[in-house]
Amino acid sequence: MNPMTRILDTAIRLNRKIVLSEGEDPRVVAAAVEARRQGVARVVLVGDRAAIALAGTVRLNLVEASRLYL
Repeated sequence: MNPMTRILDTAIRLNRKIVLSEGEDPRVVAAAVEARRQGVARVVLVGDRAAIALAGTVRLNLVEASRLYL
């Protein structure tokens, strides 16, 4: 098993919460959605809720972006 697979498997098993401070950046939103989709982490984005949702619509649909607030 390669090191990255081991890291991801551990992250999925531990189900940790991570907080990303630049939640208004579309790249951060995209990474957060991908982390959640893969089950790697529960994600909290820090920033203005409307700006985060707007950043999310650049690459994602609003439904995916809004799930990050849970």
